[in-house]
Amino acid sequence: MVSKFRSSGWAKKVEAFLEDKAESLIDGVTERAQSKADDFVEEVTAKVQSWVDNMVNVAVDTVQAKVVRPATVATRALSFSILLVVLLLTSSVFFTIGLFRFINIYLFAAHQWLSYLSVGVLFILLGLITYRFRISRKNRRS
Repeated sequence: MVSKFRSSGWAKKVEAFLEDKAESLIDGVTERAQSKADDFVEEVTAKVQSWVDNMVNVAVDTVQAKVVRPATVATRALSFSILLVVLLLTSSVFFTIGLFRFINIYLFAAHQWLSYLSVGVLFILLGLITYRFRISRKNRRS
């Protein structure tokens, strides 16, 4: 009787219907699983991308705080120091020339040697004052 049932047209239709339903059910499950897998992959990708982004930002901030800022401060200090030294040397030369001309014209008009002597004595006094503030060899660190 079972073989008679299988050989009939109705059994083939039922079998085709069940196969079709089974395939559609499997396809539906596969599509849902694929959709969930895609969502999972997108979620993991977004988390990894966010983590990498945060790590790069932390690394950049650390490098900037430990390397770039001190290098910038050192460069500024060096350049401003050089500028200050150049300005001080230039202004001291101009001050010396002006002082010498003032002394030569207004104080010792006929005696130029007195202008040289007075400027020389002034520089010797400045040298003695700065020599007095030197650090002695006993107090120096080796």
